[in-house]
Amino acid sequence: MRATKKKANTPRRPDVRSIKISTLTRINEWSETTVPYIRLSGNWLQNLGFNPHDRITVTTMTGLLIIRAEGHGDMEINSPLRISRPAPFILSGAR
Repeated sequence: MRATKKKANTPRRPDVRSIKISTLTRINEWSETTVPYIRLSGNWLQNLGFNPHDRITVTTMTGLLIIRAEGHGDMEINSPLRISRPAPFILSGAR
């Protein structure tokens, strides 16, 4: 029987996704305003712990959004490459 090699317990790097910021036009009886719009959808969100009807917390800084499922505020980030589950979804404006 062939021995299987065990993978080393190495930290998992976060997945990176590229999402385009769209525009949304808001119209009322006095004005028309165009604002930035970000749409997130897909099974990958549920795989990360973001379920339909759950609440999220959005933390903001210039060029950075951190989205966390509520109830996971005690999540500990040990290093830039070691993130305990469920990982927040991070959108960064820096390029």
